[in-house]
Amino acid sequence: MSNESCKRIKTVLSSVCYRLMESEKLLNDLDTSSGDGDCGSTLRRGAEAMKTWIESEELLYFSDVTGHMSLIAEEAMGGSSGAFYGLFLLAAQQALGDEPGFGDWVEPIGK
Repeated sequence: MSNESCKRIKTVLSSVCYRLMESEKLLNDLDTSSGDGDCGSTLRRGAEAMKTWIESEELLYFSDVTGHMSLIAEEAMGGSSGAFYGLFLLAAQQALGDEPGFGDWVEPIGK
């Protein structure tokens, strides 16, 4: 992955993690009406762990990014949410490969 791509991915992923952490209360409130009210807290734990990893690593291959994120989701989030997001990210790793282009992102979403 090019240095420019690495910077872009880190910026985007860090922003997504920040927004998830910032939205913890809202997501917990939304989850209270249909679940146990911990969705925001679970996502915050995963986002904090991912943000820490993103900021500390040099991202060489996109498939490594999604692969590591899969492990982080399973470990940091735990429970069924961690397993669900972990499987989703593992599938993304396989579908996107090392140098995904725009079409590579669109195709799996359409399935």
